[in-house]
Amino acid sequence: MKHFLLLLLFGSIYLSANAQIKWDADKPLKWSDFSAVDDDQNPSVAYTNCRTTYTYAMLPPADSYKFNFKIDSWFDKAASWVKSSKKNKFLLQHEQVHFDIHELHARKLMQAFKAKTYTANYNEEIKAIYDSIQKEEQEMQMRYDTQSMRSNAQDEISVWSFSIRGQIAKLPPY
Repeated sequence: MKHFLLLLLFGSIYLSANAQIKWDADKPLKWSDFSAVDDDQNPSVAYTNCRTTYTYAMLPPADSYKFNFKIDSWFDKAASWVKSSKKNKFLLQHEQVHFDIHELHARKLMQAFKAKTYTANYNEEIKAIYDSIQKEEQEMQMRYDTQSMRSNAQDEISVWSFSIRGQIAKLPPY
């Protein structure tokens, strides 16, 4: 029984790790990365689910309020879907830009964390930075969907792709 539980634990870790994709400029998304069942009730034709988490540790001396931050950001294959009858290269490019926007904001998050001078209220300050960057990302994602007409304006998708990739290139990875 112990071997079964151990195998189950390692199997869960393996499946979980394989359900996540780290952003890589040289490895764009593929339709096979969208493994969730599509939502028939949703008027959208695809959904890109990205997540960012962070952890931090205070650096010595303990009264200096200096931190080491770690950010994990990924595309969640198990929560991303596409309606198979709607797959085309422009829609895939549209979804890639959503992932690119997410990566841009993960990098902005790290930059903001590092730039801040923290006080004794560091927990609230860190959360406020995170919330601010998340709000900025949500607003950009909505603006992108509007301007690209939810993947129907191919020229806009290309403009956004070029712009976001340029912004990403200016920021160091986290």
